[in-house]
Amino acid sequence: MKTKQFNLKQSVLTVAVLIITLVSGCKKDGNNNDVIVPPADRPVRDVSGNLTGNILWDKDTVYRLNGVVNVGIDSIQTGTTPQATGILTIEAGTVIVGKKGTAGSNPGTLVIHRGSKIFAEGTAAKPIIFSSAESSKAPGDWGGLVVCGKATNNQPGGFATLEGSYGAHHGGSDDADNSGIIKYVRLEYAGFPILTDKEINSLTMGSLGSGTTISHVQASYGLDDAFEWFGGTVNCDHLVAFKTTDDDFDCDFGYRGRVQFAVSFRSANLADPVSGSNSFEVDNDGGGSTNAPFTAPSFSNVSVFGPKQDSTTSIDANFRRAMHLRRSNKIKIYNSFFTGYPQGVVIDGGNTRTYAESDELVIKNSVLSLMDSWSAYVPYKSDQAGFDVSAWFNDASRGNGTVANVAAVGYTAANLYNSTAPNFLPAATSSLLSGASFTGLTGFTTVAYKGAFDGTTNWTSGWAEYNPAALVYVR
Repeated sequence: MKTKQFNLKQSVLTVAVLIITLVSGCKKDGNNNDVIVPPADRPVRDVSGNLTGNILWDKDTVYRLNGVVNVGIDSIQTGTTPQATGILTIEAGTVIVGKKGTAGSNPGTLVIHRGSKIFAEGTAAKPIIFSSAESSKAPGDWGGLVVCGKATNNQPGGFATLEGSYGAHHGGSDDADNSGIIKYVRLEYAGFPILTDKEINSLTMGSLGSGTTISHVQASYGLDDAFEWFGGTVNCDHLVAFKTTDDDFDCDFGYRGRVQFAVSFRSANLADPVSGSNSFEVDNDGGGSTNAPFTAPSFSNVSVFGPKQDSTTSIDANFRRAMHLRRSNKIKIYNSFFTGYPQGVVIDGGNTRTYAESDELVIKNSVLSLMDSWSAYVPYKSDQAGFDVSAWFNDASRGNGTVANVAAVGYTAANLYNSTAPNFLPAATSSLLSGASFTGLTGFTTVAYKGAFDGTTNWTSGWAEYNPAALVYVR
C-alpha cells in the first residue's frame, strides 16, 4: 500500500488558484465558456485633467474618470502641431469607470488628442472594460472614449471640432497616421448628453489614420451611437453594437476605411426620441455637400439584428431604418444581413440617388429580412421621384435578396434573441453560409459566408458581455 505524500508546493498553488477564482469570480458566456469577471475590490484611483508623457494604467487598479480626461493637449489652429502629447498604455484586464455628469459638469470622458496615442490591448480572456461608475448603471452615465487623429476629412481647411464643446479636434494630412491600438475592449453605458442632442458616442473616431488598430470592440447600452467615424481612413474589424440607443454605425466627414465582421443587436424598447434610431446612418457631411474626400467606407460581413423578432413584435416608435444612406455619401456594403427594422434601405437626396445609380454607392450580395411593408414604412424608399429603390436593390447584377424572417436563414429565434446570451451563429444549413463575393475588392479577408459569423465560431465568446448590469466592477 502506497502512502500519499503531502506536496506543499502543489497545495499552495491550489489554494492560490482558489483564492484568485473567489476574488475574481467566474461565469459562463453564451457558448458555455468560462469568463473571468474582474475583481471588484481593487483600489480606485481618480483621474482628471490633462495627461502628458508616458502613462501606464495597470490591471490592479480601477481608474475613475472625473470630467474630461485629456491625453495630450491640442489646438484646432490650422497647421499647428499639438502643444503636448501623451502615450497612454492600458494593461489587459484593466477596468476604467466614468463618473456621471450633471448639469454644468462634464461626465467622465477619455479623449486621446491628435498626435497622442492609446495602447489599450486586451485579450479575449482579459478584455479592457470601460463602464459606468454608478452602482445602478444606465445608458448615458458617462461620456465615452474619443480618439482623434491627423488623417484627412472633408471639412473646411481639413480640421474640425467634435460636437459637444469639450475640445476634441481632429484632422490633418496623414492618412497613414497611427493613434495606437484598441483591441478586446468593452465600452458600456456611455453617451452622456453634454449639450441638448449633443451626446458623446461610445467610441468616437475623429480622422483616425490607417496605422491605427481597432479590433474586437463592443459598445453596449450607449445613449448615443455605438461607433461613429468622422473622416479618416482607419480600418476596423470584429465590432459589436449591443442595445445602443441611437445608431450603430454612423459615418461622416469623409470616412473611407474598411470594416469587416460587425454585428448589431437592438432592444425593442431602446430608441432615440430626438433623431430616431437606425443601424447605419451615413452622410458626406451635415449639409450634404460634395466636398472631397467623400464619405465612402467599405463594409463587409455585417449582421444587423433589429428590434423586431417577428411580425408581431411591438417596438419603440422611434426606430427607423436598417440603412439610412443620405447627404451625398458613397458607402459600399457587401456580404451582409439585415433584419427587423421598419425600413430596410433608404436612399435620401438627389446626389445620393445619382451615386447609387452609377454604382458609386453600393449594396451587393446582401440579404434583407422582416422589414415592414405597411403604412408609410416600406422596405425600400427614396425621396426622389422616379427612383425605384426596390428595383435597384434587387437587380440581378447586385446579388442581393430578401427572406421572410430569421428562421428562413437558419436561426432559432429563442436562441438568437436571448438578450443576455444571444447566439449569432446560423445553422449549418443556412443559406447565409455561402454566396459571399469579394471580386474586385481588396483589403478584406475572403470568406464564403454572408453576415458576421460562420456556422461554427462565435468570435464574441469570452470577451463580450451581454448582461453588464449584473457585474460589479467597483465596491
